[in-house]
Amino acid sequence: MNHLVGLVLLALSIGAVFAMINKEDTRERVRYFLSLSAYLILGSLAAVWLMQLIPW
Repeated sequence: MNHLVGLVLLALSIGAVFAMINKEDTRERVRYFLSLSAYLILGSLAAVWLMQLIPW
């Protein structure tokens, strides 16, 4: 399995669990799920991009 696919699956599952725990209304859950998943995916990609700049 590709690392990017694993990252997306992990972000979607974390977003789904947190949305079910934190929000009551279905509309709020969907919005929270989408925003949290996007933040997790984009934040992880930004961290990877910044780590490439470090000379190991």
